[in-house]
Amino acid sequence: ARFAMPGWESPVGDYRVWYMNNDTVSNIFGERTPMPYAVFYNRDVAIHFSDNFADMGYESGSHGCTQVKDYQAAKWLYEQLVVGDRVVVY
Repeated sequence: ARFAMPGWESPVGDYRVWYMNNDTVSNIFGERTPMPYAVFYNRDVAIHFSDNFADMGYESGSHGCTQVKDYQAAKWLYEQLVVGDRVVVY
């Protein structure tokens, strides 16, 4: 997994999954960013697959999200969770 860029750290805390979507596309930062298998737990912050992980590696990062490198792993995690499940960020 890859985490947030400096200055965009994920908020630390104890959360609950509030929304899940396997075909999310974000446009929060003015671009269309695919976020397959997104599990949202704090407003717009989610755990999701990142399709640029292979090209960018760990040198890149998110605006608070946790990005998963392996598509099948992101899909598996998504299938294990339900709305209301606990997410702890530390």
